[in-house]
Amino acid sequence: MRVLAIHTALLFYLAANAQNAPGGVAMFHVWSKTNKSISITDTLPQNTIGITTFQVVVPTVEGENATMTSGQTLVTSHRVAEPSNGQYINFSDNISTNSPRIISIRRRLTETDTTTTLTANLPLSESADSICESIIYSRMLSNRERQKVDTYLALKYGVTLDQTAPSSYVSSDGRVVWDAVINTDFSHHIFGLCNDTISGFYCSEMKSAEDVNLLNITADTITPMSYVVCGDDNDALKYIRKEGQPKRLGRTWKIMTTGNTPQSVTIKFDAERIEEAFPLEDGEHYWLAINDTAYKK
Repeated sequence: MRVLAIHTALLFYLAANAQNAPGGVAMFHVWSKTNKSISITDTLPQNTIGITTFQVVVPTVEGENATMTSGQTLVTSHRVAEPSNGQYINFSDNISTNSPRIISIRRRLTETDTTTTLTANLPLSESADSICESIIYSRMLSNRERQKVDTYLALKYGVTLDQTAPSSYVSSDGRVVWDAVINTDFSHHIFGLCNDTISGFYCSEMKSAEDVNLLNITADTITPMSYVVCGDDNDALKYIRKEGQPKRLGRTWKIMTTGNTPQSVTIKFDAERIEEAFPLEDGEHYWLAINDTAYKK
């Protein structure tokens, strides 16, 4: 009986992990992982009543990438538009080249919508955005499912999810790995390490793809479904002095772990970039101050 129990558990485990899914959200219609521009024309199932799309692009100033869904909605790295009625919403004009952007849309389909999903470049030129990854579901994902896919993409590309309203990071197995409410003071330049076996994503070294990328975190080995996530308070990248304290860089970072904490985590700062902007005075040296009083283990 013991052997049978072991084999049964193994079979269930293999079945559950037989196919990776982005953020652990299964039954995707298209999942294209590529580092270059792509073009997909696909027909959704006839009974499709909703659609959810995710796309990671690296914006350019000259061009823009577009996703046409159901012949109704046009999503680019610059705007969302409904060509049929002339309505549109523009994204921020602060296009950061070489910094990925996550674009997603969720909509319910009507009887007049077509069932064709098109991903292409507009304009059709080499200056258009680079598409890193595209995910399409032929259904409307729940809020929790959307959080999982967003988290997978955000951690993979070092992009901070929109925190206009606090948006937590949720692992593929449903755990909150970065609580946006508790960490509201550190809601900028969020990035992390993880071993997401459900999504098939392993990352043991990362820095934010945004801003000036001063901080880099590396771990020796990350056990399955464990996470190390970091965010900062977006304070000034300049030295400040307070009475009774040494001169220090204004910005502060917070690092949290979920699951098994790696045996060794290396934290690196790009001191050369700091030195270029704020040269040290004679006799000064860099020190790294770490407060681990919140560490309960």
